[in-house]
Amino acid sequence: MTRLPPGIELRGAAPDDREAVVAMLHERMSSRIGLERWRRLFDYSWLADKPDCGVMLLERGAPAGYLGVIYADRRLGRGTFRTANLSSWYIVKALRGQGLGLAMLRHATRDPGLTYTTFSSNPPALRLMAEVGLVPLDHTRLIWRRSGAQAADVEVLSGGAALLPRLPEHERKLLIDHHDLALQPHLLRSAEGDCLVVLSVKTKGAGVAYHEVLHVARPDVLARHAQAFADAVLTAGAAVLAIDQRFLEGCAVSAETEAISVPRYFRSPDLARREVDFLYSEIPLLDLKLY
Repeated sequence: MTRLPPGIELRGAAPDDREAVVAMLHERMSSRIGLERWRRLFDYSWLADKPDCGVMLLERGAPAGYLGVIYADRRLGRGTFRTANLSSWYIVKALRGQGLGLAMLRHATRDPGLTYTTFSSNPPALRLMAEVGLVPLDHTRLIWRRSGAQAADVEVLSGGAALLPRLPEHERKLLIDHHDLALQPHLLRSAEGDCLVVLSVKTKGAGVAYHEVLHVARPDVLARHAQAFADAVLTAGAAVLAIDQRFLEGCAVSAETEAISVPRYFRSPDLARREVDFLYSEIPLLDLKLY
């Protein structure tokens, strides 16, 4: 356990800390993320009874660091499991290099019964993940491009209004919980059944529009019809459909591969890698890119 220097306090962040944290993150971490987006770390509505709003580092009572924790109760076929996504880790420069970051991380991941994830940490932060038992989640993404073919054996419906009446209750909840965020939900309909696919579209690299799969309800269906789905949803020009390899684990696919440049990490007593997706995390909440 790290011994805190005099005048330094570590505690859970509370709703009353919101404006001080938001100001610190906006002014010192990234002004490209507006104040309203930063407030989502405290205000997300899918879990009313939050254990905390992250971890606060205080120096003589003033905010000096923050580590966001985004909680959710995820319903899977065999039960409901609580997840906690780590986000927006910041410490003022004067306090870095004293072990306080690891102390914050240990505090944030103290519950052995939760599934913890991190999807966008920088290299210095990632080096600490092993200290709290987090391991790599995936190393490779699969890539499809438009083929120009017209598939006759599938139908793709798009948009929440079209999908909600056709989805089971637990999938409707996914869309309702994320309804005000920048996501693209699609329903892939095939002879094997329906498959909900939730995408985030971001331009990366040399102007390529990555249609990243954040959630897939039926991996077997998507694996079988991935090319037809890509042809249906990809925009004209430089665009790809991208999905982390773990989502289609055990499925036969023919696709390009690409190394994941920013590793994702997780620790879970309950969930397999393929069950860990990107919904209910900083990726949709803060409208971030996956690298």
